[in-house]
Amino acid sequence: MKRFLLSITTMLLTIAAFAQNQLLPNLVYSQEPAVVKGEIIGIPASMDAVNIVMTPSWSSDEITQTVALDKNGKFEAKFDACVTSMAAIRLGARNEKRFYITPGQEVRVTVDMSNDMVTCEGPLAALNNSLANYYDEYREQNLNAEINGQGISKLRGFTVTQYRDKMMELYNKAVKRLNDDSELSPEFREYMMPHYQFLTIALLTGYERILKYANNGQGEYKKPDDYYDPVKNWNFTAQNGYLYQSGGTVEGISTQVSRETGVMYTYPVSARQVIAATKYMNTLETLKTLNDDQLRGIKAQCPAFESMLLAQNEATKARIEANQKNNLFNIKTIDASLSGADIFKAIVKDYKGKKVLVDFWATWCGPCRQAMQTILPVKEELWGKVAFVYVTGETSPKALWNKMAPDIHGDHYYLTAAQWDTVLKQFGVQGIPAYVVVGADNEVVTKHIGYPGNDVIQNELK
Repeated sequence: MKRFLLSITTMLLTIAAFAQNQLLPNLVYSQEPAVVKGEIIGIPASMDAVNIVMTPSWSSDEITQTVALDKNGKFEAKFDACVTSMAAIRLGARNEKRFYITPGQEVRVTVDMSNDMVTCEGPLAALNNSLANYYDEYREQNLNAEINGQGISKLRGFTVTQYRDKMMELYNKAVKRLNDDSELSPEFREYMMPHYQFLTIALLTGYERILKYANNGQGEYKKPDDYYDPVKNWNFTAQNGYLYQSGGTVEGISTQVSRETGVMYTYPVSARQVIAATKYMNTLETLKTLNDDQLRGIKAQCPAFESMLLAQNEATKARIEANQKNNLFNIKTIDASLSGADIFKAIVKDYKGKKVLVDFWATWCGPCRQAMQTILPVKEELWGKVAFVYVTGETSPKALWNKMAPDIHGDHYYLTAAQWDTVLKQFGVQGIPAYVVVGADNEVVTKHIGYPGNDVIQNELK
């Protein structure tokens, strides 16, 4: 009990200091481009370009520019950022130098390849210098690293209260480490704090799922009435450091967290433009164009995003027309009450007379997406002769599935959790991606766990 009270006191002192020292400015909005200028010192002779990536908080897509380097390693890029946004220079698969760009302003970034250090000048320089050099060391995902993977066994036998105390211990260790490092700027600490708080609350709300996993599905877990007391003053969604990265989704996050914890979380007026823009972009990313009321709403609700959203609306119209013309993408459904072998029969019944490749996948599955890229030459050769069918279930968030499916050409089915579980068991699938080849008579020809390669699939479909 003494340790727990000390934990609460430490947190409250940290929160008080944090509230009194708001160093990061509000979000900046503008239709003027954000400019990135810089230099890479000590570049290899073979390196003549670099990828600069913007990760906007109003879209699920990264925006990548391949920027030429002159003989001295200097470069320049411009982004239609619309709002304060994260960017990064990619120098390799595991080497990203992150920093924030501001619309209508210029940031200068110098990377010294000899010591892998970065110097940033311009807006948010104090934040950017720490972010570019130390983010991988202090990012919020590191907070719970010791209980990830095999480490989850540490939670075996925990009560809900013990689990809460463990999450608070991990949070306090991360905060102490952040505060003890004199190399970090106060702005970087202010940026990281709300991200630590968000992840901690996310872990707290997931107590039942995590404890059951740690205990092999066993046990009943009920939280005490005071379970969320240590975090009830954490209004992380109102902090500029959190808005920089998650401004577009902060309204939904604050509502969800309030619903789960019973604590009221708010977001500031400064986030309203990016929240509105994100809602419009979500519509466009699911291949739906904006109606007249929405187009009028853009000007009133998020004027900084007007040019970008109007251009995206026209691009979406063109994609819809192309898909309709070439029949590239279809959402199909089966009766949600179907069970047993009838589920798969309903999926393939419309393709009688044509061979079918059924791909079991999920939005979160990296190997699934990689295989979808690998198979593209086969799809191009056999398109129209073979039906390509993609099946997923409720482990794939519906909103993300809606965004991803239009770019995966073929017919798409989204099953209930029970149907997904049933059809995977039908084929003995314990991991995805998995594939079933169906003949022209609707009979299963073969199945594969993991992508077997283009040659194998091509021969089976031919």
